[in-house]
Amino acid sequence: MRSSRRRFLSSVALSALAGSLSRRAHGDELPLLGGRLRPAPDLRPGRLAEARRLIGVRPHRRGGVCLELSPEPLSGSTPPKRVVHNYGHGAAGITLAFGCAEHAADHVEQAMAGLGATPPAVAVLGTGIAGLTTAWELRKRRPSLPIRIYASSLDLRTTTSWVAGGQFEPSTVWREYRSDAGKAGLFDYLRRSRAKIDALTADHARYGITPRDYFTLDHDIRAIQEFTPHDVIAPYTRGRLPFPALAAPGRHYSTWLLNPMLLLPAIQQELQASGVQFIERHFDSPRDVVALEENIVVNCTGYGARALFGDDRLIGQRGHLLVLDLETVDGLDYLFGGGCENEVISYLFCRQSDLVVGGTFLVGEDEPRLLDADAPAFERIWGNAARVFGGHPETCLAG
Repeated sequence: MRSSRRRFLSSVALSALAGSLSRRAHGDELPLLGGRLRPAPDLRPGRLAEARRLIGVRPHRRGGVCLELSPEPLSGSTPPKRVVHNYGHGAAGITLAFGCAEHAADHVEQAMAGLGATPPAVAVLGTGIAGLTTAWELRKRRPSLPIRIYASSLDLRTTTSWVAGGQFEPSTVWREYRSDAGKAGLFDYLRRSRAKIDALTADHARYGITPRDYFTLDHDIRAIQEFTPHDVIAPYTRGRLPFPALAAPGRHYSTWLLNPMLLLPAIQQELQASGVQFIERHFDSPRDVVALEENIVVNCTGYGARALFGDDRLIGQRGHLLVLDLETVDGLDYLFGGGCENEVISYLFCRQSDLVVGGTFLVGEDEPRLLDADAPAFERIWGNAARVFGGHPETCLAG
């Protein structure tokens, strides 16, 4: 099976290379990374049936991430219950989580200082990446602090974070940080996240974290070039893309893959081993939060904060994702994104054991269920990835 797949990839590479280099290569473009060719993924139409279809609703928030200690106790709580908010990361939850968790933990410390002699206990709402990393940061600071994590489902696969591709990049959320002060705040989140990733170097495999080459066509990626510090992601290099049928001018960045399907279970297991309790409970209104016995609550409910706390700044961004299990193939270890030549969204991430193909950003849509009407979108994003790696990124189809 594996040898036949390798022969298929090799034959595709060799047959495409001769025609592609003469048709699309630009003599004035030096090859990226020394000219080492990377294999194209197997995107034959028949393989679409093998892919898992996933839907996620990104919690984009006008004004950026809500990361604060509410100035007043939660109404109706006796004794007074303080609430820390950490939500609204949009399409950058995996990227910002570790940095925002540090700030959320700082706010919890501030709330604890206001309790006087009353023993603190913390409830974290949500088992997505924001909730898990916040609890993880608190546990590292306070080994004996009582912490419980509440969610309507304890199955991590039901979270929006589980559906994330996992590339480190402040995708779309950067649009909320265009002022000088906003950019400084975003830079701080990113630097803190980068520092945490570096600190986990010895355990990268367990957490699903790995460096990745990130390739794009030759156009600007503002999320990285303008809204990510160069000490976090270095400036790009420009040259000829290293793919058999796609030898067009492109760009290369060095970034990270944080695979949520490995990262989330690893953090959950670590928290459980440290005594953090996970409790299944649904919250319909602030009254349900008031009923909790903990005196400090960290709200990491993502898009759920729109209904639970009335935050109408939250905007759903519905997205489609295809996930395909793949065999080990030498060189199939990169990220490709930034869209097509005609500005249609398209990205493909080679993760540790699967391939992620995306995607869509349906602004204002918040249906989390997979619908029959989604079938054309999945066919389109698969076809667009095939067009890109087939050497025709100018022909991608818009939704």
